[in-house]
Amino acid sequence: MSLWGDIELTDIRRETSSNGIPDTLVKRLQSVVSLKMAGRLNLPTPVLKEMLALASKSPRLTSLSLYSAVDVTEEMLIDLFTSTSSPLKHIDLSFCHHIGSDPVLTLISHHPNILTLNLSHTSFTDDGLLSLHQLTNLTDLSLEGCFNLTRTSMSQFLQNHFPPRLSRLNLSYLFTVLGEWLAQLDSDIKFERLDVRYAENITKRDVRGLKERWNGCEVLSTAKLETDDERGWRQYVDEIINAEYY
Repeated sequence: MSLWGDIELTDIRRETSSNGIPDTLVKRLQSVVSLKMAGRLNLPTPVLKEMLALASKSPRLTSLSLYSAVDVTEEMLIDLFTSTSSPLKHIDLSFCHHIGSDPVLTLISHHPNILTLNLSHTSFTDDGLLSLHQLTNLTDLSLEGCFNLTRTSMSQFLQNHFPPRLSRLNLSYLFTVLGEWLAQLDSDIKFERLDVRYAENITKRDVRGLKERWNGCEVLSTAKLETDDERGWRQYVDEIINAEYY
């Protein structure tokens, strides 16, 4: 991808002045393919809004990465997703703790052909989760650290509202995931990579079952218990004692 089409605005203050956005940056934003922002930009809100509005005019915009972009509000995202005519394919909102489901619901409505979606450590909620099945081309999804998701909605998502082409899923750090729900996923689902690290309710037995069902699937796990019952806990404690003794 050419530098002209790939814009990273992490150090955007260097390219702006009291006179506003330089003409060269205006032109680049209007034809951008991949737009990246990260961290605190420390730009006046009107300037940031104008930049996103310019990017929305690009007929080539397909990728948006806003890792921990705390200055970008939900309203800005909703406006961007609504006004962008180019079909977005890749969205990364990871560590935007202030972003909830409303922008994602707008994204689903206006850009249903999304391929990858990273919602790690956002304030994503149940209503958004149960709408993701509408993204029929979605192949890669991260819900790592989405602590607002409830056990009830996660069960419904995995059993009845699962995107049909999803093959890479990150559920790490979630306490709302059970191995039996993953085991009951539709037989048509073909996983390539499943991340359940620090998902407290996933056991070693669950991991073995997942690997057996999806042969060749990379399953990432930090499971400590063989089974999540009294016997499993006793075995785990014995392993710790034996390890300390020897």
